[in-house]
Amino acid sequence: MQKIYSGFNVRNTCLPVLLACFLQLVLTDAAQAEQQRPFGLNSTKRLEQKRQRIAKTLKVADARFTTHRLAASTISRPLTSTEYEPEGTGWRQTSTFSYTYDNMGRITEEAGQNSQGTNTYKYTLSYSQEGHNTGFVYYRWEGGNWVIQYGYQTTITYDSNGRLSEVTESEWEEGTWKLSWRTTLTYNSSGDLTEVTDYSREGTAWEADGNTTYTYTAPNTAPTAIIYSETNEAGTMEPYEHITNIVWREFTAGDINSYFNEEDWWTSAIEQEWVDGNWVNESKWTATFGENDSYVGIDQEWKNGAWVNNWRYTKTLDAHGNVLLNQDEEWENGAWDIQYGSKTRYTFNASNQVTEMIEEMWNDQASRYEPMLRIVYSNFQTITSASKEVAALLTEAYPNPTADNITVRFAQSATQATLTVTDLTGKTVLTKQLKPTTTQQELDLANIPSGLYLLQLHTGDAVATRKIIKQ
Repeated sequence: MQKIYSGFNVRNTCLPVLLACFLQLVLTDAAQAEQQRPFGLNSTKRLEQKRQRIAKTLKVADARFTTHRLAASTISRPLTSTEYEPEGTGWRQTSTFSYTYDNMGRITEEAGQNSQGTNTYKYTLSYSQEGHNTGFVYYRWEGGNWVIQYGYQTTITYDSNGRLSEVTESEWEEGTWKLSWRTTLTYNSSGDLTEVTDYSREGTAWEADGNTTYTYTAPNTAPTAIIYSETNEAGTMEPYEHITNIVWREFTAGDINSYFNEEDWWTSAIEQEWVDGNWVNESKWTATFGENDSYVGIDQEWKNGAWVNNWRYTKTLDAHGNVLLNQDEEWENGAWDIQYGSKTRYTFNASNQVTEMIEEMWNDQASRYEPMLRIVYSNFQTITSASKEVAALLTEAYPNPTADNITVRFAQSATQATLTVTDLTGKTVLTKQLKPTTTQQELDLANIPSGLYLLQLHTGDAVATRKIIKQ
């Protein structure tokens, strides 16, 4: 349910911790990843894994560095940081880090060194033309060389209407990339998502593990019920979980993110399990949302014909989307007892850049929050990105879809501007240099194959993008 992830703990150089972070979402705090779930019951872990896999592809933001937009066309990013851990009443330096970004301000590499200046680890990230995460590789410094420890490569497929239809992932295993999992998405004639099917790789074939089906009362509305099924020993799909009585906090018809993004979850819902041919109440989720997408969610379980408190999840965010409090409590002896918690404090400079982050973790034995991690960010650089002004220039592209020509209109003329049309592999199929006085341009697409393309307006280092469909 979080909107932006803090991601500070990914600097832990323990490989399992780092992998847990990235299996949740790109740069998600591993501890948060383990605890954040709409329902506290084990049966939903499979659902969470599915949502995490697709969500990590759809989400690319690293919220450590997404809060510092200096102007409409520039983004501020730190090139270096220093990490500290508690020592007595002070802090002891443990590591330093350097960062590399693309021209959209997305992180493409993070490299770490210990306090003696020796390389420890690094990871790299790659993105598609649409900004979706398509790769992650984690390296350790061994024998004077960077050695891959873990990685994934994602292939994203869209249908003729530009909708996400398949996500396939390969993982780094025994020195080579091996296919690991595959997810397909099916839509009805109204464009509503109706089914998501998950596959695992068995030898040279894909085997279905389970699927999710969505039910609607009317086209282009939020789903009213969701059923999760898994493949049984006979090789057929068998339902195991039913989500009903859903009240969506937010839902945008036609936007695939609404099904998988944490922030577009439910205000309330009931989870049922399949028992002896019937759906039986299992848990109930109720959330109260506040300022900056903060929320308090209560998970109740069905006992003896009544709903009984089970878990309470609290998340507090600042105006930038940074997580200030993430706390899980279990209902014990008529009261809420903290089982996990983290508090984070941020320091901003005059340019609204995060220069320091201090995280405290809940110590259950001492019953208090105690300092755990301090990171100081430095050496900020300004990156020119697609600004609101540039995006506003590209006001219209019609007809869309088109069988031959498409007309592009601009709110005003732009100097040194170029129009390009690229396919989803990044191949440029058409380029048109615009005259300084141009406010309208016709493009001939008759000779390019049918499919989804990206129409991009380039002005200097900034880019504005529109999807177009060639019939």
